[in-house]
Amino acid sequence: MLRSLDDVSDGGPVSELQHALQVATWARRADADDEVVLAALLHDVGKVFGDEGHGEMAAALLRPHVRPDVVEVVRHHPAFTARHWQELGPGDADPRDAFRDRSWFRLAETFVDDWDMCSFDPDADPLPLDHFAPLVQRLVTGA
Repeated sequence: MLRSLDDVSDGGPVSELQHALQVATWARRADADDEVVLAALLHDVGKVFGDEGHGEMAAALLRPHVRPDVVEVVRHHPAFTARHWQELGPGDADPRDAFRDRSWFRLAETFVDDWDMCSFDPDADPLPLDHFAPLVQRLVTGA
C-alpha cells in the first residue's frame, strides 16, 4: 500500500511516497521514537483513496500498532497543516487551536511544522523504504 503512493501526487513536486520517506527521515534524524517514525512513514497512506479523510484512515491503520497520542497526531495532522496551505486572516481561527489543550498538541506541531511541511523537496535524499522495513515489520507484524 505504501509503495503505491509512488503513483500518487497532490500536485506537488514529489510523489506521496517520496513525501512519506522525507517525513520519516526527518523524524528519524530528530531522534523520534519508533512509533512516531512509523506514523511519519504512514501518515498519508490514506491518500491512496484521495485527500478527504486521509488522516482518519491512516490513524485507523496505525491504531493497533502505536500508542494513542501518536494515533491522534496522525488523525488530526490535516488540521495542523491548514496554516501552511492557506493564509489565515485576522479573526480567522486556526484549526489546530481546537486541540491546544490535548496532551499530544506539541508532538503534532513538531510533526507537521518541522517534518511534514518540510518534506516536499524534489532534491532531498531521504532514507530509502528498505531502511524502514525492519521497523514496519517489528511494529506492524511483530516479526
